[in-house]
Amino acid sequence: MYILPERLREEFKQLFGELMVEPTPEELLGKVKNRSPIVCVGDMVTYTLWKANVHMDLAVVDFSTGRRKFPLADTIRDIQSDRKKVKNQAGQISEEAYNILRKELKGKFPKERPLIIEVDGEEDLLLLPAIRYSPDSAILFYGQPGEGMVAVIPNTELKNQINEYLGEMEEFKWK
Repeated sequence: MYILPERLREEFKQLFGELMVEPTPEELLGKVKNRSPIVCVGDMVTYTLWKANVHMDLAVVDFSTGRRKFPLADTIRDIQSDRKKVKNQAGQISEEAYNILRKELKGKFPKERPLIIEVDGEEDLLLLPAIRYSPDSAILFYGQPGEGMVAVIPNTELKNQINEYLGEMEEFKWK
């Protein structure tokens, strides 16, 4: 597992892509055009894309936002999808979650039915392995608290930056 040390918490708040404030469905559909897979990390982002009729391939949710129960969680639960459940504590990346993201992002896209990974704990840091293992053709979305959502196009430079972050995190050896 990876644990985010206190000294990196502020640095992790930087944007990894383009901030979108209250995007329209048309803007979202324009962003995802010719992109695959489409990956969401966060409940509000997942809900926003679903509401805009954007077909997601993979979403990572914990049914909360801002450490409070997400009021539209039942809407996400009702999305017709495949499901996997993982445990992941706040400020960490569990081995289980890391390995599921790595495996799923090496799969075939687009998926007929989205895969929703339901996190028991917190999903925020799972953005890092999602970026690391997404192909360059992907687009990822995640929430930026109090600001909006961020659209990320993974590329070699960003993946190298993510690898540096993971290298600076405290790593516990997995069995």
